Amino acid sequence: MYLIIKQQKILNFFILIFLLFIYSFLKVSCQQHLNSWDRNLIDHDDKDFENKYINNQFPKLIEWPKEGQIGSHCNPDLNGACNVPNSHCFKGICECLPMYYPESAAKCEQIDPASSLTRDCIRPMDCPGNGEFCNRVTGKCECVDRFVEVDWRCLPGIPPGDFGCIDSRQCSIFFSTATCSGEGKCHCPEGMVPKRGTCLQEISGSNIRTKQSGDHIIIPSVYPPPYQPPPQPSSNALPSIIPVPSNGIEELPMISGISPGKKKFF
Repeated sequence: MYLIIKQQKILNFFILIFLLFIYSFLKVSCQQHLNSWDRNLIDHDDKDFENKYINNQFPKLIEWPKEGQIGSHCNPDLNGACNVPNSHCFKGICECLPMYYPESAAKCEQIDPASSLTRDCIRPMDCPGNGEFCNRVTGKCECVDRFVEVDWRCLPGIPPGDFGCIDSRQCSIFFSTATCSGEGKCHCPEGMVPKRGTCLQEISGSNIRTKQSGDHIIIPSVYPPPYQPPPQPSSNALPSIIPVPSNGIEELPMISGISPGKKKFF
């Protein structure tokens, strides 16, 4: 009896060793397959990201638009001159249709259709449109700060030099005479340049110093005025030091009716 029990324990021990071996083998094999699948997935995602955002779809607002994109020149007599959806050729420039705005040179987004401007309101939820709030003083839905009313919609203000405008009123929030071009960019008036969200006077020729840096030209905006020598005193000005004669005695100037060394009594 004792021998049978001992043999059974030995058999159980070998069975346990065999099961552990099978478990280890399956674990290693599955891990290798998972790692291989993860690498393929990551490589695939990287390629999709590169194709979608780097090569084709990423908005490149700082570059000149390509042919048919928003802001490019077009011929209004040709159909399909502007290939961006919801765009058309207007006065020789591709721009978004009314009620659309250029999110990038290759995309026109619809303006918020849920506008409730000028409607009566009591609570904030009564004004669900983009950039709206309920003015409790007037009891009307109005645009929040840095937004402007354009065609019954609240549109964000666009600083000079930035893209995203469809109306010059968006640019005038930051500078009163800034305008919106057909490419959806806010421009400063002639003779002024965009700087820190506004328009500043362009520096004239003699004070401009430029530094070439690759394809960019850096123009410093402020320079100290040129050196000016101090003004020279005129020949008629009084001397700052009264000359003293060689004998060391100061002589008083002659006064009518008084001789030197004499006193006049009244």
